[in-house]
Amino acid sequence: MARTIRNFLAFVGLAACLLAALGAATYSKVTLVSQTTTPSGGCAPWQLGLNTTTGSVVPCIVSTWAPISNLYYVQGNPSASVALSGSNAVDLGLIQLPYAMAVSKIAVHVGTVDASTSDFYSWGMYTLAGAAVCHITAINLNLGAAGFSDQACIEGTVAVQPGEYIFAWSGNAQTAKLDISSLTNILFPLSSRTSSTTTTSGQLTASISIPSAGQTENTDCLHELMLH
Repeated sequence: MARTIRNFLAFVGLAACLLAALGAATYSKVTLVSQTTTPSGGCAPWQLGLNTTTGSVVPCIVSTWAPISNLYYVQGNPSASVALSGSNAVDLGLIQLPYAMAVSKIAVHVGTVDASTSDFYSWGMYTLAGAAVCHITAINLNLGAAGFSDQACIEGTVAVQPGEYIFAWSGNAQTAKLDISSLTNILFPLSSRTSSTTTTSGQLTASISIPSAGQTENTDCLHELMLH
């Protein structure tokens, strides 16, 4: 029994070290679990759990969280929220996809909702050349409370290769805010975090202008998102 307890404590310590090494930004191919379901068997301790209320990805230690069958790409650990730089502006962030996967939906975590039904927002994943990989139809973000907004790609299901991509979002208002990992000294590989492209009624298009290459330190270019 004592050896079993020691082994368990060693495992917990290793898990804590791994989580600390990951820092505020997590790039992992994991089996996520949802706290909104109650399975009979729960989940294994090495799986990660998605807290759908706070948006945090944490060790799966609660028996009432059930594994979701889909594999997700998860980015970010929310520590702040950011609004658009202007109405119908296209603000940019980073996505660094470490493996190939099929993408049919992209979810963002909305930190501040917008109750107006006249305000529309859209977001998407773009190549470094500005071509849409997955972008959504503009929607209202009157969610009632902060949380994930998970939307289907206009492009359908897309086979996406590993690499560096651009996250873009826009809206015809600046009320809603998306959650970000508020880190200092993030090296953004573009000269600006705002595209010269603008939108109409917050609707992103199939292509956007990408700023020239550069090395800009930025604190709000790592948005919390999920691809699946």
